[in-house]
Amino acid sequence: MNYNINTKTKFTIFFISLTTLVFSQKSYKPKLHTNKWVNGKELTINKNNGIELRTFFNDIKSGKIIFNIKLTNNSDIDVNIDPEKIYYTVNEFETKDIIKNYHEKKKKSRNKISLSESEFLEKYKTDNDTISIEKSNKLIKNLKLLTGLGFLFDSDNLAINRGNQKIDYYKNNLLLKHTIEPKVKLERLLIIDDVKFSKSINIVIPIGNLTFSIPYIKYNPDK
Repeated sequence: MNYNINTKTKFTIFFISLTTLVFSQKSYKPKLHTNKWVNGKELTINKNNGIELRTFFNDIKSGKIIFNIKLTNNSDIDVNIDPEKIYYTVNEFETKDIIKNYHEKKKKSRNKISLSESEFLEKYKTDNDTISIEKSNKLIKNLKLLTGLGFLFDSDNLAINRGNQKIDYYKNNLLLKHTIEPKVKLERLLIIDDVKFSKSINIVIPIGNLTFSIPYIKYNPDK
């Protein structure tokens, strides 16, 4: 028996999967505890020369780590922030999981992987030791693509409407290049690729002539 799925249904499935997919149940929390919380998320507070940076882990969706950052400029000069200069280094990997992944890949490829276990482990760590922010224009382009797909469907489709609302939220709250004037606050979402087998990371955020370093550790609340 043949089943025909029309184009509209195919796009609906594709769109919903892209807007709802969550690849990881793990989350991040600061190594340095502040005893301050925002919506159940532990907050880090860093201050330097009149600049205050507050950050907390927000979520992991579709292979992206989402952090909320709030920047307050208490100095007497303008300061600039550019997300494309932000990056994080992986301090510690889940070595056992990488090795397990190696053997799974080798089994599926019928031993066609030429690297040894130790070489595979070292290559994975080298390839993922430093992760930069995806350029803002590419992020927005991807979000616009998803939003555009939503127009292919009926406007009364509840799932699609919710998907569009979520995408609009990210579009309107993404951290982009910004100048923060004296006595002004800026609150935005910082979105960056997740390294699947990372255990702890250190986020580096340049602000003006200052550099803020924020350590986070990944944990599974079920463990």
